[in-house]
Amino acid sequence: MNNLFKQFLFIISICNGLLLQGQLQLNQISHINGLSQNTVNSIIQDNDGFLWIATYNGVNKYDGYSMDYYDLSNRNLSSNLIHNLFKDNDGNIWAGTPESGINRINPNTKKIVTFFNNSIDAGNFRSNPNTVFQLHQSASGVYFYLSKKGGYNFFRISKKDIIINHEKNITWKSGGSSINMAKPSKNGKHWFFNSSKGVKLSQADVAFENAKIALNLINSNITEPIFDNGFVINFHEYSKNMLYFISNKLELIEIKLNNNLEVISKKRIKIFNDSRGLSKVNYQTINLLSDNKNGLWIGGDNILINYNINTGAVFDISESGNNKLENKDIKRLFVDKFNILWVGTYNNGVYKIDFEKKSFFEFYCIFKKRGFI
Repeated sequence: MNNLFKQFLFIISICNGLLLQGQLQLNQISHINGLSQNTVNSIIQDNDGFLWIATYNGVNKYDGYSMDYYDLSNRNLSSNLIHNLFKDNDGNIWAGTPESGINRINPNTKKIVTFFNNSIDAGNFRSNPNTVFQLHQSASGVYFYLSKKGGYNFFRISKKDIIINHEKNITWKSGGSSINMAKPSKNGKHWFFNSSKGVKLSQADVAFENAKIALNLINSNITEPIFDNGFVINFHEYSKNMLYFISNKLELIEIKLNNNLEVISKKRIKIFNDSRGLSKVNYQTINLLSDNKNGLWIGGDNILINYNINTGAVFDISESGNNKLENKDIKRLFVDKFNILWVGTYNNGVYKIDFEKKSFFEFYCIFKKRGFI
């Protein structure tokens, strides 16, 4: 690699950092602005572009100016403690509670139907104190979620809103081990990750065939632990078969697979310097997602980091000097269809970060002024 090309890559790397810093504009939305409660557990966007925000005091539907509230008193939610939100194939919003079942909200009619709120199933949505209920739905319409007992529960909903084909605590095996983490894949199927012995990563089409739930599972050739130290607490598919894994020690690894789910490359990525002692922290939860500008976002307790997948540039927003995010416990990240990043926090509401405010001309002038161009 010649020196000119090295200088070019260096400039691009700096560009990314300066661009983020120049465009970093945070707007806080809290109880003062109409949010029902300041701890934000989940954020999602419906098919019409409205934002839905889950708190410990119900669900807020946000139109950019005002809130429409869904809670126990005014809309008959089964509980005000909402841990997670999910949008199904029909555009309905599902609100999961810790011990009062799950609520399906029709955004158009505002009709709410509650499922699994009986005494047997109501408290079955947390596998352990460090996890929250997460609902999934396959392309064929089958719903599934991780149960307290470690397996997956599968069900379908009839046209009369009755639970059918309910199969509980299915601990199917992938190379001899149970699956304990699921994510939707780019091809319409689902990824399943296993942290114990055996195959670590598989892909499945969860279907309904011959009047029963069918799992058409394809195993990858990943059989060894992803990390030498620590363990996987989250993963994300950026593009087809290109996945990122984050550990409890804040280590990031990129793995690319071929169409047979065989590893073709594996790369470790350094996303922080240890001036803040982050390597000593044992993280229980980390958010991991991507935007449509080649950015991978990592968020958790007192951290918000952007990694540019194209250039390799890393920008630690939590160290950028912006005290609005200093010492904030980030509970949820969400990128909407307009490429706006929403940062849900513990007891500090939600922050809106829009990176589209600066023009390319302004960015060019910054570089020319600093002597890079």
